[in-house]
Amino acid sequence: VTLPAAFSGRIAAPGTQIDRFRVRALRPAGLELYAQRLGSALRPKVTVRDAKGAVVAERTMAGEEDPTLGNAFPAAGEYVVEVSSGETAGPYCWESTAGMRPDFALTATPDGVNLAPGHRGVLVVRATRREGISGPIVVTVRDAPPWLSVDPGVIPPDDDKALLLV
Repeated sequence: VTLPAAFSGRIAAPGTQIDRFRVRALRPAGLELYAQRLGSALRPKVTVRDAKGAVVAERTMAGEEDPTLGNAFPAAGEYVVEVSSGETAGPYCWESTAGMRPDFALTATPDGVNLAPGHRGVLVVRATRREGISGPIVVTVRDAPPWLSVDPGVIPPDDDKALLLV
């Protein structure tokens, strides 16, 4: 598969199962694996090998943070991505966006707010920061209808959420 692409799988036999994905990078890129964010119990290990089988990058889930490899594919070429786990089972996804990875991802809850004229509601906006992103994130709503007012919010560097007053 030529990158950028996204993949998913499930480790059902920890300690013995290794899922392998053959990919082609057209330019340098990173890799991000999702398990924790999916609610999976999996504590994955991801290994990237070059066309000759040499390990290019490797990371095991540390703490509660899903593994990311900023330089998983250091040059154009053929690679094999291996996903395994020593002790836990569960689903996972991984992606490479071939150098076009966003700095963060945002989610808002609830996904809808019921409003009556003259009343307000609150949205909780959470940020999932990617590798190396530590500054504040300003959250605004663009192209809102003229009758809707949304105050901007700021997710501080030491937090992962902001409240938006709607």
